Amino acid sequence: MIAKEFVRISFIVVLLAITAPVQSIKVNITKFGNCDMLDPSENMAHFVRMSDISYECDADGYCDTIHAKYNIPTINTADKLMNITMMRCKASGSEPCDENPEHFYEILHCERFHKDESGPWFMISDGMQAAKCGEMTGTFELKNAKLKPEYLTNYMVHDVDFPRHRMIHMVRKAIEGSDEVPIRACIDMEFNIIFQ
Repeated sequence: MIAKEFVRISFIVVLLAITAPVQSIKVNITKFGNCDMLDPSENMAHFVRMSDISYECDADGYCDTIHAKYNIPTINTADKLMNITMMRCKASGSEPCDENPEHFYEILHCERFHKDESGPWFMISDGMQAAKCGEMTGTFELKNAKLKPEYLTNYMVHDVDFPRHRMIHMVRKAIEGSDEVPIRACIDMEFNIIFQ
């Protein structure tokens, strides 16, 4: 009973292992890719897309690392607005998780994007091999993009009854002198949290 109550508290407390009888936490990514639910009327000219996505799994079969390619079509180094949507669902079900949504809004400038490890964006920026701030166009490698549990502590509350999670990163870039904020990138990822 006590152990069950511990895993119901906030994810950050669990990660800090404050008296909780949890030895390790695993992340198993089950889906990673571009968002497919975008409005076709959106201005997609600046949209950074992922391709050639592959998963790297550990000896236990848990996949927490992604390799891919990403294409940057236009140069833009201005600060970006990121909307992180976190969802959690029960273990059963084959449909995409879309329950219990929570929204978080972050302003990401270049320095924060590739040096601040406090959020799930660092999984992407840490794996980017070039053009981390949109300073050049082309297709580049994303290598060893690992989703570490500590990247999620400020954005997720864990409940053992809802082990499936979905995270949508939608990055928009502001246009000076305009109310338009077109999409720069959008990643849709599902994963499970496993306590061992």
